[in-house]
Amino acid sequence: MGPALRFTLNLIGNPGRSCPAGQFRRGNRPAHPVGEALPIARPKPLHLTGTVGNATLATRLQPQPPEVWMDLCTLLADESATIQQVAAFLEGLEPDIRKAAVLALGRKDQRRLWQKAASSAPLDVYHFVPAHQGTRTAVRHFGRNTLPLPGKHKYFSKVFARPEDNSDRAFGFNDAPSGKLIGPGYFVARSTATEPNDPAWAARGAWVVDYFLCPDGPVPEQWPKVVENTVGLQRFVYFHTRDFMRRVSRDVAIGAAYKEEKSLDHYFVLVREP
Repeated sequence: MGPALRFTLNLIGNPGRSCPAGQFRRGNRPAHPVGEALPIARPKPLHLTGTVGNATLATRLQPQPPEVWMDLCTLLADESATIQQVAAFLEGLEPDIRKAAVLALGRKDQRRLWQKAASSAPLDVYHFVPAHQGTRTAVRHFGRNTLPLPGKHKYFSKVFARPEDNSDRAFGFNDAPSGKLIGPGYFVARSTATEPNDPAWAARGAWVVDYFLCPDGPVPEQWPKVVENTVGLQRFVYFHTRDFMRRVSRDVAIGAAYKEEKSLDHYFVLVREP
């Protein structure tokens, strides 16, 4: 199976909090008296490193210009703003700035983004693993969740690969700071159209990251050993869980966590690596 992929994240400073609705006007002009301190925390740099065997992956997320993050929060708070406007805004940013801005979103803003994304174009397997990537080729999506966890444990990656049988699905696992303790959290990502008897699934999102399922074929050699989510501490994290996915933009998606059929009202954003 090869060496397990290990991934660590060091957060420098505190992540930004949600922007209060109406706190800022468009054009980056403050809605408070000039000279007063900005009433929100600004995102700090993230330093992400990982290893696959002897190869080292590293990227530093520089803090985006504060007005970019504020504009994104303001756009999400604007009830009249559409997901198409959010997508256009994100796709107009440089990749590193887009990643930093999206990974700074807290629970309130992610919930707003999830709601707006209900009208987005459906996802397909090529969002998770682009068509030019071969089967069993790993593609990393950097993420941030809204769970009530210590700082670094809010950040993780989902790593996807298309299976050798070239079916319309993707295998994957969670690369998180707690992975060594809890386990890799393997899943199968698939279209919700495969559940025609449950129309509620399609309403939640076009694709689902399904922890009820485990890869039934070969995965990339560098990945951790495939184990069912009933094994060890994984049972308390991933077992009987599904994440429903909606498109945000070309390389950004948002998910909502469900335990069985119950919404947990917790979300996560994913930004695909370039």
